[in-house]
Amino acid sequence: MPQLTFGQLLKQARLARGLSQSEVATPVLTKAFVSLLERDGARPSLETLTHLAERLDRPVATLLRALDRKGTARVLADLDNRGRQALSQRRYDAARGVFEQLLEFAAGAGMPQLVASARLGIGEALVGQFRPRDAEPLLRESLDHARRTRDRLMECRALRNLGLIEHRGGRLIEAVRLYEEMLSLTPSLPKPEPVLHGEVLGYLSTMFFRLGRYDESLAAATEAITLFEIHAPHRVPDVRMNVGVVHYRTGDYAKSLVEYREALRGAERFEDLETTFRVRNNLAMVLIESGRPAEALEHLRPAVTMARRLSDVMGECRALTELGRCYLALGDVADARVAAEQAVGLSHARGMADEVARASIVLGVVSVAERRTLKGLRYLTNAYQHCTKTGMRMEGIVAGYAAARVLSRLGKSADAYRLHTEVFAALRRLTSPDACGVIRMTETLDAALDRAMEREAISSD
Repeated sequence: MPQLTFGQLLKQARLARGLSQSEVATPVLTKAFVSLLERDGARPSLETLTHLAERLDRPVATLLRALDRKGTARVLADLDNRGRQALSQRRYDAARGVFEQLLEFAAGAGMPQLVASARLGIGEALVGQFRPRDAEPLLRESLDHARRTRDRLMECRALRNLGLIEHRGGRLIEAVRLYEEMLSLTPSLPKPEPVLHGEVLGYLSTMFFRLGRYDESLAAATEAITLFEIHAPHRVPDVRMNVGVVHYRTGDYAKSLVEYREALRGAERFEDLETTFRVRNNLAMVLIESGRPAEALEHLRPAVTMARRLSDVMGECRALTELGRCYLALGDVADARVAAEQAVGLSHARGMADEVARASIVLGVVSVAERRTLKGLRYLTNAYQHCTKTGMRMEGIVAGYAAARVLSRLGKSADAYRLHTEVFAALRRLTSPDACGVIRMTETLDAALDRAMEREAISSD
């Protein structure tokens, strides 16, 4: 039996439901257009298919299978574009739903290129949802497909997201390799992709400043800003933060604050909650180390709330840690404890050992300030050991220095001397800007320790 055309299937389904053309058309189509569709005089869009499926109580996939190859390709390409648009707007749940629908339809239509595109889109959405383990197999499969078919854009998108997984996992050198490999492909793309190019330059800038390669970081950020100012102005604040970080790391607080405040104005203008949160958190760090903790508090309190609204657990932990450090700088030990304990508890529950270590440094100093010295020493020692083991050099030096001071005060001179020696050796291995940065990071915690040690003799737990 010959397969029904789309128009024949539509008419058959309409009659089976006892509906007129006008009733099927209501409220978004016209009777004339439904008549044209039934005579196969037009191809339906995705919106039209969705409407007809609802009116006729048929799955969209059933109607889609009745379309000719060209009509099916048109509908699926529209679905692919919708998914990409949702990704660009960081609506990752919506994007994943669209790409999962695309995967189902493309597999049923026997369109392997769109199947691969759907898997890539699902992988990208999962990266956005911070689910790297689920995303990575899909991305690697997409990368292999792209290389086999010489689809350079798909290859670039897969590399970008695999780089982001390495980036978030702290594997900086591998992230740089993947990002640079992606950038090397951009001249061979069928058409320029300035937003994708700018994104990866921004990520590279982040990797470079974390590796202490500040000139390269600034150059990558500047190039990204130039691209975004023309093609995606709403992305400029995100990259401008990197410029602020470079100035912060190299000791120019005045320039850093200028860049952060400009980034904050831009993020708020575009109502970008995620970037606004990150800018506020970073701006607060500079203000704390500039001796302006009261101003920092005005940014950290809303930053914690924003992170919760975004369901950004790692961001919330970091904001809580900075909030604890801010309260310490203000001499408010009780509130510092609350913030640091929340950060440690949340980080531990989510298995984020690095964030546990960062928050434990603050909690250790808080405990010492409350004269629970041995408990504080345990926090600081555990943080130091973790940071040393995992390569968190700057945090390790801060934790080790604080622990050495406490050991010295407790009369454990040999242990204190050993730890001081390790810390100073690690400090000498840093670049000059990073070494200055570590020294500044210790000042807030150092002041809290000084206040604690000026009180009556430290009691043990």
